[in-house]
Amino acid sequence: MSDAVDPPPQPSYPPPGGYPPPGAGAPPPSPVPPAQPPAAPPPPYGGPPYGGPPYGGPPYGGPPYGGAPVWTPPVLQPGAVPLRPLGLGDLYNGAFAVLRRNAGATLGASVLVSALAGLIPLLVSVLVGFSGETIDLEAESFDLTDAQLTRLLLLGGAFALGLLLDQVGQAIVTGMIAAVAVGAAQGRVFRMPEAWAATRGLRWRLIALPLLIGLVSALAFGLYIGLWVAVIALSDGAALPVVFGLVSVPLAIAGTVLAFIRLTYVAVPALVIERIGVWAAFGRAARLSRGSFWRLFGISLLTAILVGIAGGIIGAPVSFGAQILASTSPEYAIAILIIGQVLGSILSSATTTPFSSVVVSLQYLDLRIRNEGYDVELLAGAVGTAPGGGGVATGPGTV
Repeated sequence: MSDAVDPPPQPSYPPPGGYPPPGAGAPPPSPVPPAQPPAAPPPPYGGPPYGGPPYGGPPYGGPPYGGAPVWTPPVLQPGAVPLRPLGLGDLYNGAFAVLRRNAGATLGASVLVSALAGLIPLLVSVLVGFSGETIDLEAESFDLTDAQLTRLLLLGGAFALGLLLDQVGQAIVTGMIAAVAVGAAQGRVFRMPEAWAATRGLRWRLIALPLLIGLVSALAFGLYIGLWVAVIALSDGAALPVVFGLVSVPLAIAGTVLAFIRLTYVAVPALVIERIGVWAAFGRAARLSRGSFWRLFGISLLTAILVGIAGGIIGAPVSFGAQILASTSPEYAIAILIIGQVLGSILSSATTTPFSSVVVSLQYLDLRIRNEGYDVELLAGAVGTAPGGGGVATGPGTV
């Protein structure tokens, strides 16, 4: 019998899946997970847990308390100033922007008017002050001859006439600047002919308005002086005049400031922009300034201080030079001093009058924006869709 051949040995494999072989017993129980810590309380007001960004938003500036970002409307500024209620910085920055973009229609017009008004006293001072019989201010006796008195009257009259012409011319320039300021708020740029055309039909009113203010002021001042004379005449001692002065002087100052701010401060821009009469301009100024007295008064006082300082700095070199020349030539001192005063006035007018006028015009716009929503009308004019009327300029030179 033949021997049987044994089959080759088969390889052994571990059970699939890593399970133990049959009969090896159940797997050991899995370890019990550790107890979880209690859940943190919800953050206050919907924000992240403690230690995250403050108030549920990005650090320093996120939306408060985890809410949605607060939407703020964009500031519309098609021109020199933003079309919203204006602060002090907006007024002054806007004034410089208006002057810079419209230098010819503002600074140039003011310098031209002052130069033309000063031409008469300059010519008279040169022709009369430096010829003929002179007046020596350092002479021991000041007895004037008829010729010297005539020369003195001519010099004084020429200087007064120059001041009057300058005031009249600057009144028209103020109206031109009011039109320029409104156009600049809409993004427009004016040349001098366009600014001049904007006052067509209003120039006599612009001249009459300051003259009427001066006349009423003179009458009020004369009445006040008359009251003083009556009090002094009726009093036996000093008690009544002292009491009258303590009461009347503060009241007179307060009344003057109140009338200036409420009735006249924005009367010129109202007259030009709304194309109304003189008396209507006073009434319009009173309505617009209602409830805004202290803001207008504070800004006007600050502007007057700044303008006075700037005017003094600009005119100081000319005035100082004129005084030195007058001291070296006392026989021509009056003529030299008048020439120096005229030249200093022309130089200071290059900045002070236009700047003050622009600030007043922008305050007029601010009052209308606060009280009447004038920013919507200005914006409509800026994009060329302004309705007719309302004083909004829709084209160069038409206000």
